[in-house]
This record gives sequence, structure tokens and C-alpha cells, in this order.
Amino acid sequence: MRVLFFTGLFFLSILGKAQHYNFSAGVKLDDSFIALTAQKRVAKQTTLEAMLPLSNNDISLVLLGKQHYRVIGNRMNIYTGGGIHVAQNYDLGKMAGLDFIGGAEYTFFFIPYTISFDFRPYVDFKKNYSAYHLQSGFSIRYIIDEREPLKDWLQKLKKSKKWRDLEF
Repeated sequence: MRVLFFTGLFFLSILGKAQHYNFSAGVKLDDSFIALTAQKRVAKQTTLEAMLPLSNNDISLVLLGKQHYRVIGNRMNIYTGGGIHVAQNYDLGKMAGLDFIGGAEYTFFFIPYTISFDFRPYVDFKKNYSAYHLQSGFSIRYIIDEREPLKDWLQKLKKSKKWRDLEF
């Protein structure tokens, strides 16, 4: 009976919001570059992400808005979104463009990290030049500000009236 109770409690604990953290930062490994990335939750299931790609060919900044959708609890979700980028390419000069993104993200339970895999099609615009690109990437970010830390969750569970009234 106890095993069944704790198994049920575990699965109830993973149900909830689609975003488990408020702020995370890390690195993204893409097809053609490595980028520094930071992601901030701005609404219940919405985040803003800033990426600074480290490339030999250009300097750029990517700003994306993402909407997260729960798949399995609040630790596994998919997301879609879009944004803009600006770049200074050493061969082509200044350019800007539109970005779209879609992917999946998993937040670990006992360690403060999140991993994600995504596809990012984008279009560069410049006078007399435009190009379409498709990149895919893998990100690993450290969770700096967790939405509800595990220790707080366990303390709330212990203080809960329902917890004290349960008989084993």
C-alpha cells in the first residue's frame, strides 16, 4: 500500500505547469556554432531566450519568444516560438532576420539542469541579399532560479494537513 501511495504521489508531483524554472543559462551546440544562451520565464508557459553565437564568420544576437506545452508533467515539454536576430557578417556586412523555433525540453528532477533539442529555421535580410537557413541544436542550461525548489516542495508536503492525516 505504501509503495502504491508513493508511486501515486510521485506522478501527481510531476503534473502541473509546463515550465519548471524561472531563469536558466548555458550553452547551445548547433550545426555550425556554439552559443551562449539564457532563458527567462515571463508568463505561466512563456519564456524569452537570448542567444549569443560564437562563430568565426560573424557576430550575432538572437532573441526568441517561446510558448511551452506540457507533454509529461512539468519536466518534459515541447515549445514553439519565433523572434529576430541581428548580425555583423565579416563578408556580407550588417543584416537582420526572422527566426522560428520548435523543440523539446526536459528538466531533471534532482539536479538543476535542463536539456533541449530544437530546430530553428531563419531568414537573413539585407539589401540585395536574402537567405534561408535551417539549424538544429542541443542545449544544456543550468537552472539559476527554480520555480519551486525540491526542498520547498517536500516541506510543503510535510506541513500539509492531508499528509498528517494519512494512516499507513
